[in-house]
Amino acid sequence: MKKLQLFIFDEFCPDYVDGLAVAIAETEEEAKKLIEEKSGSPVNSNRWGNVRIFPLNKKIAFGVIGAS
Repeated sequence: MKKLQLFIFDEFCPDYVDGLAVAIAETEEEAKKLIEEKSGSPVNSNRWGNVRIFPLNKKIAFGVIGAS
């Protein structure tokens, strides 16, 4: 079994503003599948945005500043 990782997709499904999707999985493909299952619909390949991958063996923080 591979180690679990934290996947953070920013600029996810940008319509009016960028979205954010998060999953804990072993691979990026598995993370995307879990997010699609949770949202109930497939995500086009050009709407995933950027991905940041973090191992789950150290502390991290990540923030998204909202726009008005």
